[in-house]
Amino acid sequence: LADQRGKLVVLDLWATWCLPCRKIMPEMQRLHEKYADRKIIILGGNTYERADPAELINELGITYPQLLATDPLADALGIRGLPAVIVYGIDGKVSYMDNAGTDDSLAKLESFIEAYADEHGL
Repeated sequence: LADQRGKLVVLDLWATWCLPCRKIMPEMQRLHEKYADRKIIILGGNTYERADPAELINELGITYPQLLATDPLADALGIRGLPAVIVYGIDGKVSYMDNAGTDDSLAKLESFIEAYADEHGL
């Protein structure tokens, strides 16, 4: 994450056994494609895994970068449920966190990204 300073980094923590995670991953893919030409990075973080994450990544056609075995990061952030979305601002600090399993959570996330990007010229 330190290499991404100066960019807005959206990290989606997920697991193959998490049904809401499977639901939002295609939406995270859409955001990845939408912001591909801007200083906005979408990352996946496979967390608390019980199976092979590559199977789900391939099944869903996910192309945004994935971090594997992010359990220590999730623990450090106090994550207790998945999916969880953490947004790191251009300064590298957490600027937004949400459990993304609710119907309006992705709309809130996208609104936050747009407002942050406008404010910081991203």
